[in-house]
Amino acid sequence: MDALVELEDQATRLLRDDQARLLHVITTTALRDSVLELLGGLEHGPHARGPVVVLEAEHGTSDPGWAARCEVLRRQHEERRAQAGAAAESWTPLGPAPKSGGLAGFAEQLGQVIAATPEQRAWVVVLAPLYVKAAPQWSRAIAMLLQGTALGGVRWIVVDMDEPSLVDAVAPEAQVRRARCMPDDGAIAAGLAGLGTPSDGAPGAKVPEIAGPPRPGQPPAPADDPEAPQRRELASLLLGASEAQRSGQGASAVEQQRKARDLCDAAGWGEQAVQMELVLGGYLLASGAGEQAVQSARRAVEAAKGQSSAELLPLSQVSLGSTLVASGDQPAAMLAYADAVGSAEKAGSTAVMLEACRLTADTAAMLGMEAQAIAFWSRAVKIAEAAPLHGSMGSAGHSARAMALLCKRRGL
Repeated sequence: MDALVELEDQATRLLRDDQARLLHVITTTALRDSVLELLGGLEHGPHARGPVVVLEAEHGTSDPGWAARCEVLRRQHEERRAQAGAAAESWTPLGPAPKSGGLAGFAEQLGQVIAATPEQRAWVVVLAPLYVKAAPQWSRAIAMLLQGTALGGVRWIVVDMDEPSLVDAVAPEAQVRRARCMPDDGAIAAGLAGLGTPSDGAPGAKVPEIAGPPRPGQPPAPADDPEAPQRRELASLLLGASEAQRSGQGASAVEQQRKARDLCDAAGWGEQAVQMELVLGGYLLASGAGEQAVQSARRAVEAAKGQSSAELLPLSQVSLGSTLVASGDQPAAMLAYADAVGSAEKAGSTAVMLEACRLTADTAAMLGMEAQAIAFWSRAVKIAEAAPLHGSMGSAGHSARAMALLCKRRGL
């Protein structure tokens, strides 16, 4: 389970790192389902950029699977729109499927889905083909997707089994993160040691207290990690909560996520405890417990103030604002978003500040506070102009368009 904890850490870094675009995961057949469950659960985490879609179509020589992936994208959009209930109008209906085929059609379809997503939030796309038969072509396709400016806000995760399918460099090294999610060697050894326990002197009996001579230059065995049992328990709870949420078992998801938060608290893992609290708030909100979700988000904000990671506070404040919007308290949400702008500026987190400016402006516009909306949209545009790396993010373009439309309506 330690490998899954490490994977979650790398996935979180992918979402938080402004430069990172791709996470390449190598795992085994035995862990594949657990890996995909964990990655799918990123959508409910505090660092979520947008919806997460898992695409498992094979990449063959004659059929690279792009048409099948397009169908899954469209189906995912329609399912989310249907589940949105009263908020379904924020999910724009999709137009006709792109006429282009192959990779170009997939890129166009993904762009269409993002444009039809509330606030045009970019998706996290998990490409987990069951097999890849044309690795060089697959690598070139991933490289082309990463180079497209129209999909600049998308985060990509490629999941391989046993061997890497990306045989060529697909992006600058600064944009790529990697994770190997393999069964714990110690657990495997323990399992093998426990297979059969013949009595002393019987064939195959284990001879006690005999160790082979050390090899020259062999490093000493690593010390046991005293926190390993807690990390394994945490990984188990996170996977259980994510799977319960995906299966519609909200109460079970909340219970297991609350245990995960309490475990982190008891272990003294302050930052992880805040992150667990934020995920818990998301599960509570999805379960219809709006008031409890707001309380959870407020606890996360207070706890984040005492952590060394400066970015955790503005992220928690953004999460509080979103929870308040969902609960119908837009004035309080606008204040939470505005607090996040200031905290993100102090933390030096351009991406979070850009998003917080947009959210503050959008909420102000909903409240009829047009001057405040224009001020924060304008600030978002200036941030994007000063940091071209963020210019492709949906928040910058949205802010520019919304500000232009409002100014035109006011005759400015």
